[in-house]
Amino acid sequence: FGEVDFSLNANFLATKDKVVYQGGQAGVPAYQSTIGLGAGSGLYYVSDGLYQSKQEIEAGPKSTLSNQIMPGDIRYKDINNDNIIDANDRIRFNLGTPNYFGFGTAVKYRIFDLNAQFQGTVGQKTNIRGIIDTGPSAFNQESLKRWTPATAATAIYL
Repeated sequence: FGEVDFSLNANFLATKDKVVYQGGQAGVPAYQSTIGLGAGSGLYYVSDGLYQSKQEIEAGPKSTLSNQIMPGDIRYKDINNDNIIDANDRIRFNLGTPNYFGFGTAVKYRIFDLNAQFQGTVGQKTNIRGIIDTGPSAFNQESLKRWTPATAATAIYL
């Protein structure tokens, strides 16, 4: 284009991984094993909604996670059906393996140039605990949307 130079660029990186062997798996329930899942998978409790009342808490499985369960607290699934919520009720879950991408452009005219680069990832789930459960020292507006007895009908985060 005469004295104007123009360029575009792009890149994409697709990744996939799977654990095929890891020592220390003997005796681990299949739902907690790392074999067959992506590297970096974690153990998570599965939510079964929120406790709505004291009666529901008393009728449910006993928890070793907290001795002060109240309405509005997360009700976890009893995965191994022993009527106790403990570390044996966590399941292995993989948040996914991200794919990375980037693209950009550059325009140059004599001694002036303008560059723009964009990048991102796709294909991975996000653990929102750091966004929602921030604690009193870093309270944010998202925390106001959580379930409480007063917001039971309008809460976004259960």
